[in-house]
Amino acid sequence: MAEKFNEEGKAICQLCGKAFHVITPKHLERKHDITMKLYREQFPEFPITSKQFMAKQQRQRSTLFLEAEKAKEREIEEVKETIRKNEDFIEEGEPESKPIVETEITPFEEETKTPKIEEVDFEEEPLPPPSKGEIAFMETSPREKIDLILYMRGLFPDIKNNYVVVKKDFRGELVYQFITDMADPVLKVIFLFPRAFWHNECLDFLRLRDRLIEDEWNIVMINSRNPSVRDIEKALRSSDLINKVEQNTNY
Repeated sequence: MAEKFNEEGKAICQLCGKAFHVITPKHLERKHDITMKLYREQFPEFPITSKQFMAKQQRQRSTLFLEAEKAKEREIEEVKETIRKNEDFIEEGEPESKPIVETEITPFEEETKTPKIEEVDFEEEPLPPPSKGEIAFMETSPREKIDLILYMRGLFPDIKNNYVVVKKDFRGELVYQFITDMADPVLKVIFLFPRAFWHNECLDFLRLRDRLIEDEWNIVMINSRNPSVRDIEKALRSSDLINKVEQNTNY
């Protein structure tokens, strides 16, 4: 049976046998004259990313969700504490609030509450704790967008959710501002999903688009109602941004 990974944990291309951290659309098209879609259909059981890359995404996703869960628990504890402090001020004759019943968690429930992440037999630098903005993003964003952002971070490490492009003149006065769906401010790449329900609508987009292009921003449009990783790959293949992706992906 063909190997999925080499000894270093890199994904093996099933067409040429070379190992990569990420098997990119550029490699498949230039070396094998095949699209990513056809490759996945031909080799559905074989990964396109290394063990290290997959583990990093899993850890990042798990860390963000756990931090969001802890934040919610802290809010609940604050509410409970407020109720306890106010109990002494309940007027006589006024019905008291129902007591809060705290359910004891059994060892089995505690074990199954948090999914276990499969361990990988190599060392990896610890991830930095998520920021307040990331925790808020995980709490308020739809599952579909969270998955896309986590995938995009593997290609564009500086990707930001709902990034606001702001331009001011020499006097510090606002020239324009534009709220993106997600953007990489370092590579100056904007990603827009105009048909997705979570898209940040801009009524003056046509005018601002010309301004953004003049300021050397690259705009990638993904016109899908339910955008997926494949839609993003297709949009990148149709632009010259694939070269920037290659430069930011160590393989």
